[in-house]
Amino acid sequence: MVATTLVSSAGGMLAMLNEPHLSLKLHALLNLNNLVDSFWPEISTSVPLIESLYEDEAFDQHQRQLAALLVSK
Repeated sequence: MVATTLVSSAGGMLAMLNEPHLSLKLHALLNLNNLVDSFWPEISTSVPLIESLYEDEAFDQHQRQLAALLVSK
């Protein structure tokens, strides 16, 4: 049996983008990338924040590309 979690908002993941720990930001980006088709109107309000993560040199190239991918969707 597979447990399924229903998501009704991207707000929690968007809030994680403001956390100081890079691992939390990465977790949020990965989940938002999977949710973007259903929650784009909500995610779109955070495009400037996501773009700033792309420009953040503390992220490695893969993480920065993930931020760019999310914004491009």
